Amino acid sequence: MRRNDPSTRPLASPSDGFAGHVLARLGYELLLSGRGLILLLLITRGFGAAAYGIWSQIGVSIQLFAPFLTLQLGAAVVRYLPRLGSAIDQKKAIYSVLGLTSLASLVVIAAGILARRPLAGLLFGDPTLETYALLCIGMLCVRALLFEVFAYYRAHKRFAFNTITQGTLTVLQLLAILFIVWHFDGQLKIALGAMLGIDGLALAVLSVRIVLRERKPSFSWSIIARFLRYSLPLVPVVLLTWVLRASDRYVIVHYLDLESAGAYSAIYRLAHLIRLFAHSLQYVSFPIIATFWERGDRAAAGERLSLAVRWFGALAIPAVAGLIGLGSPALAHLSGGIFQTSSWLIVCLAIAECLTGFSILLVLVFYLSERTWVQPTLYAALAGLNVGLNLFWVPRWGIIGAAISTCLSSLLLVCGVAWIGRRELRIFIPWDILAKASIASVPVFLLAWLLPLQGLAGVFARFVCCVLVYGVIAWKWGIVRREDLLWLRSGKQA
Repeated sequence: MRRNDPSTRPLASPSDGFAGHVLARLGYELLLSGRGLILLLLITRGFGAAAYGIWSQIGVSIQLFAPFLTLQLGAAVVRYLPRLGSAIDQKKAIYSVLGLTSLASLVVIAAGILARRPLAGLLFGDPTLETYALLCIGMLCVRALLFEVFAYYRAHKRFAFNTITQGTLTVLQLLAILFIVWHFDGQLKIALGAMLGIDGLALAVLSVRIVLRERKPSFSWSIIARFLRYSLPLVPVVLLTWVLRASDRYVIVHYLDLESAGAYSAIYRLAHLIRLFAHSLQYVSFPIIATFWERGDRAAAGERLSLAVRWFGALAIPAVAGLIGLGSPALAHLSGGIFQTSSWLIVCLAIAECLTGFSILLVLVFYLSERTWVQPTLYAALAGLNVGLNLFWVPRWGIIGAAISTCLSSLLLVCGVAWIGRRELRIFIPWDILAKASIASVPVFLLAWLLPLQGLAGVFARFVCCVLVYGVIAWKWGIVRREDLLWLRSGKQA
């Protein structure tokens, strides 16, 4: 990978509103995270701790099994759909993907109905909770189809449409649960049914829009076969990512205790906010970069990915510094003083999430070059290493050992992705921007650490001060340029 920053050269086709779409997507990601915190309060106080356990288990199950139901065909839709030879092929592609997933969903629903009691025992440890098992199956199937419907609009670069629609669904579901908490005391199943109904209605409306646009349904085995060759290697990545990112909790519980696991998970959740920048950039960048790639304009594809790396570094590095300074007091106030953690734990996990963000962007090279088999191979090796390091270090160093293992695994992951992908696409790493962002983050850390402001309001005030100070320094040093702000405002580069 070359070390030159292409920021002085204009990008090809810059008028796609890239910056605005990224920030809008980041807003949606933050809304989703905020909804999670609000639902924690609503469900535990409105329905009880056991109800939140059911809620969490359903969420984890959907997250884990949806990729197996969809076979990650949504990723293939984003990669290939606009680049297919004709409108007829595009129509066949989306109908084939939705038809295959619908058929698989019907099989899963039938099996869930027949085996609802054993399924309830497996998911919740209580066979009598069969209604919740059925709701889980319904939500899994509807959301699997929604994933692919949104992939269709994402492939056509309808980023604003997706963000507004998904944000509206998030708010509607939150309002529905709030209403049910007030009027149906203790009825979690009604809340879950309302969420399923909202998702189902959205799926129906969006599907009708697709039918009105694409007209008569048709199916193509050849297109499905091509999509599956691309998407199937991505399916095991879900499990491997879980091993890489979450298996350390089980090691902590085994060798230490639940309280230690809780403190570690709480810091990890705060550090995860850093990674949201990368998710937003990747969501918008992938279809755009894929278009350049299919046109044969590898230089433009490399420049656009370089831009995403530059933006992420400029945002994530000061976020790491701020989290190191604010993490301990913020966690103490949010948990009511229950969790008191080491600063070194925050340092390791914040850096790990920053490194993970870079790998999330750089892994797009494998998607573009259709070498999707590389990702599960690399993840499998690092997942095994991470488990081994946790088994060795956690008994000796406690949760600090787990954080060091995560940080080292994240470093090796980003290095591995960059090294393997260097021959496929030239990425210009903006070392000068990353260095400036690192230096500018020093006063951010000092403000977050030293300002004598107490309480949760004081934590927020320190956060605002850090943002303002970094913004001024970033503007003076050229980390954020005038043309970036004009681009953000108009969608066109100056």
